[in-house]
Amino acid sequence: MRAVILSAGPVCLVSIALVAQAQDQPPPPAPPPVPVPAVPASTPAATPPTPTPPPVTSTAASASSAASPPVPETGFELGARIAFSAPFGNLQQQLKGAMPLWIDAGRRFSKQLVLGIYGYAAVAFPVVGAGYGFGIGGEGQYFFSQTLFGLNPWLGAAFGYETAGVSFMGANTTTGGPEGGVQVGLDYKRGFGPFAAFTVGSYSSYGVDEWITIGMRGTYDW
Repeated sequence: MRAVILSAGPVCLVSIALVAQAQDQPPPPAPPPVPVPAVPASTPAATPPTPTPPPVTSTAASASSAASPPVPETGFELGARIAFSAPFGNLQQQLKGAMPLWIDAGRRFSKQLVLGIYGYAAVAFPVVGAGYGFGIGGEGQYFFSQTLFGLNPWLGAAFGYETAGVSFMGANTTTGGPEGGVQVGLDYKRGFGPFAAFTVGSYSSYGVDEWITIGMRGTYDW
């Protein structure tokens, strides 16, 4: 029993010595920290600029402007008319009617007021034979600011002189005298539209007569 203890003694002493030596040695240095690569700060994506929407305009207004340029405040106006005239009074017994070709030329003093002159040549249709007529004079027209069913209404007045003639079987009869009347019309986009006129004339051969004229009128402004 003692021999076993003795034989084990040196082993224990060696073990104790190794443990003590291990405790006396300093601990191994810690490994250096592994550098962590810096993560670059994320750059916010550039926001594209928001396009500015074009101004909203009315389609009808745009189409109206494109089809009809604005009338200048002042300037000149040239017009042409074609119509049919029906006689009343004394001339009704001699004429069935007439077809005048009418020319207007005026000065526009504002968008509403036009003053100028007119002239026309007409083919007359007498009961028998052939007829003609010529007229010239001054006129004025007033255009209203408000439209009526998309049309520009206007009123006019004219005063001038007319001469007319009838030819039948080689015999020519001419007459003439002053005439005056009133007019009314509707212009589509201030350039084309219907008109009507009531004219009273005084002729030496036939006395007083009246005409009702209905036709179309076109104008050009500059």
